[in-house]
Amino acid sequence: MKKIIFIILAIIFLYSCDPGNCSDYIVKNNSSINIKLIFVGKANDSKKISTKKEISIWGGAECGMGGPTGLYLKDNDSIYITNTLNEVLKVYKENTAGKNIYNIDKYWSISKPSKNYYKHTFEITNEDIGN
Repeated sequence: MKKIIFIILAIIFLYSCDPGNCSDYIVKNNSSINIKLIFVGKANDSKKISTKKEISIWGGAECGMGGPTGLYLKDNDSIYITNTLNEVLKVYKENTAGKNIYNIDKYWSISKPSKNYYKHTFEITNEDIGN
């Protein structure tokens, strides 16, 4: 009897858990030049990322239980796009009007390549950087 109860509890536990979901956040450079992204933290720290065509800005597939994980760009004070000479081409802040990298729901495309995997892509074009 104890074995049956244990098996039933194990089955309930296995089928009641949500599978892990993974998300990739990718910036795709569709402009005609090589660019750098500079993420400026609120504590004046920064992180520079160079991109020729596309780069994952959140360390590959981030996984979590129960739903797709989120990218928290609001931890950054601003995000700069520069060229390879470090000339500033575009500055995004949380309240920047128009196409804004901070607005994941509106300006990022989302695809679902497999059952528990989401791919979020933000595309940068010549028009975005005034080139």
